Amino acid sequence: MLKINARQWGKNVLVFSLLGPPVGWWTISLCSLVAGFFDKSVHQSDVVYLVLGLVTGALFSYILGGIPALATGMLMGVVPPKLPLIPRLALAGVVGWVLTHLSLLLFSSSWEWDLLFNPLVLLGGFSAIVCAWVARPKSPHPPPLPLAK
Repeated sequence: MLKINARQWGKNVLVFSLLGPPVGWWTISLCSLVAGFFDKSVHQSDVVYLVLGLVTGALFSYILGGIPALATGMLMGVVPPKLPLIPRLALAGVVGWVLTHLSLLLFSSSWEWDLLFNPLVLLGGFSAIVCAWVARPKSPHPPPLPLAK
């Protein structure tokens, strides 16, 4: 039988639902900003508007990314805490990627293979990895310190 730690489950749901959508928005915005500087299409005077876009866009990111982030947090809350960090992060990335893909299919008129590697879908996986790292279970016993010689 699967034992669920209610505190860890709640922590996952909270972190994923609150942090996931803005992380995705900020990532795609910063990538666009860096690409614009290299492309010379972004000028220094546009930076103020871009920073305002980072803040206001993060609020609107919950519309598209809130449900997949919440569902990913709920599923990751069921993962046993003894799972090592790297497999936990990989699992979170795959779950976030799949759930973001499924949510975008709801807005799409037809199923397309190109949607699997849409930047928004990949950002769902990246946001899930960041959230899984933030919400990782803490070890109840820290590793012992090495003895000084």
